Amino acid sequence: MFRTADGAGLDHLYLCGITATPEHPRLAKAALGAQGSVSWSYHPNAVDLAASLIEDGFQLWGLERPSDAAVPLSLPPAVSHTENVILVVGNERIGIDPALMNLL
Repeated sequence: MFRTADGAGLDHLYLCGITATPEHPRLAKAALGAQGSVSWSYHPNAVDLAASLIEDGFQLWGLERPSDAAVPLSLPPAVSHTENVILVVGNERIGIDPALMNLL
């Protein structure tokens, strides 16, 4: 995620739950230095963080498997360059926590 964030020019990564942080010895190998150029913070509870970000005016989008309510990436909602958008990415095996999906 650090390399993807760096390449996409994202401002910040909010790491939650069991996600590895740059302190993890194997992350540096995977991030190839991007962990030094992308700011990040760790939050133990993603649902609490999401609620706080929404209160602060952020719009949250979830990157998840297709569903009846899903909007394809080729048809994202219109967003002004001045809007604060957070892309929520879930675990590779189980996806986004259902409690978090309810906030999106």
